[in-house]
Amino acid sequence: MLLCSTSPWQIARGNSRSLSCAPARRSRTATRDATWLGRFQAYVAQHYTCPLLSVPQIAEDFAMSESTLLRQVKRLTGRTPVQYLQAVRMEHARQLIQAGASGSIQEVAQAVGYRNAESFSRCFKNHFGYLPSACAAD
Repeated sequence: MLLCSTSPWQIARGNSRSLSCAPARRSRTATRDATWLGRFQAYVAQHYTCPLLSVPQIAEDFAMSESTLLRQVKRLTGRTPVQYLQAVRMEHARQLIQAGASGSIQEVAQAVGYRNAESFSRCFKNHFGYLPSACAAD
């Protein structure tokens, strides 16, 4: 790996003798980001079934402000923390429904952290484009 190189913007400015160590910094940052994202994903995977899980709770557990959590998650995943949590819940719900592991949509909703089956069904339809009952029929 090349640790120091002349960057394209330095050449464009005619300052080709200056060296830039940006690639090494980016590598360390990428490693830190990957580690942090892994911790965040593990946290969500462990707690997604809790209906009380919220952005303020996650921010508190990660010892950061809600706005910092929002920026960090959005930067690394392209989704807000709420969107990420909802996507995880929907994927697990679809797996449960397709496996026939739960008897009713209400049971699936509760298993993935929703208290209300109507709210769960609405979110499921928004996420996948069809109702959970259609998924169960397949």
